[in-house]
Amino acid sequence: MIRYLALFAAILGLFGASVDNCRAAGPESKPLRASEVLSLIAGKVLPEDIVADIAADHLAFRPDDYYRGLLKTADADPKVIAALDSAQVDIEQTPEAESGKDLLEGLADAASAMNSGKKDQAAQYLKAALAISLNSPDCYFVVGQLLLDEEQWLGAQTAYNHVLAEDADYPDALTKLSYVFYREDDGESALQNAEAALKQNPDSAESHKNAALALEKLRQFDAAEKEYQSSLRLKSDYTFARYDLGNLYRESGQPDKAIEQYRKALTLNPDYAPAHNNLGYTLQMKGDLGDAIREYREATRLDPSALDARQNLAYALEENGMYGPAVKEYRQIEEDFPNSSMCH
Repeated sequence: MIRYLALFAAILGLFGASVDNCRAAGPESKPLRASEVLSLIAGKVLPEDIVADIAADHLAFRPDDYYRGLLKTADADPKVIAALDSAQVDIEQTPEAESGKDLLEGLADAASAMNSGKKDQAAQYLKAALAISLNSPDCYFVVGQLLLDEEQWLGAQTAYNHVLAEDADYPDALTKLSYVFYREDDGESALQNAEAALKQNPDSAESHKNAALALEKLRQFDAAEKEYQSSLRLKSDYTFARYDLGNLYRESGQPDKAIEQYRKALTLNPDYAPAHNNLGYTLQMKGDLGDAIREYREATRLDPSALDARQNLAYALEENGMYGPAVKEYRQIEEDFPNSSMCH
């Protein structure tokens, strides 16, 4: 366990907190706080979803030059900045008066550190902010994302439950919780939380995508496809929704449609290794070994630690009669992954 995960496990006590499988959204929306908006940015909520939150809930503060400086530090998306500038303000107060300067700066600095891949540093900023605001749902929302990024599902689940215990109507927490349950192979809870999130914000592209993932896990392919399409209507350049829709088509026996979606995902993000790998796998299913090998090679170039892509490349080389390169790849896998099942 890397240092910042141990930090939150030991100091914040996340892993000992209670866990619920589903929480309902609060009874009504309320204007967004200054710290809340920064936590959504730091917590990697889609910019389009933050814009929808702002439009639906309005603001409990008036953005000023100080706050715009924090948005710059947090590397806020221009769409979010534009939405804040044009938002309806329900409560006239400065960001500092509404949320407190230390909390705001801690969240902005944590966002900056996360964007730079400095997760230990982000954790230290959040620890300092929590020392001032002990049960801050804003900080715990970002903690949840830190743990989610490292696939610490129980810790992330507990963090988001803490957020919802403090504020049942916290924007996008149900969305994040839905994805955590999906990764924990609990399709029913994932769907329940996604549906609750969509009641809170029907225009959330991520919530529609997470509902689709849950439905796919429950083998409800037609309903899942409709949710993916809803997500893509809201955000046509959503790489992960394109990729996941490709997976749905592959799993449901529609390889041509799968290939189309993987290629659209790669047009949006050519460096997304899983899409190259799954495109290669689907091409191999159709007997196109040459193109499959090219996709596997690109996947392994982008992510040499991806064992599945490395294995797929070796298998495809062998199937294509390229025995020398196949043997070389198998031996390299044995060297790089001595504990893999292939090596036993």
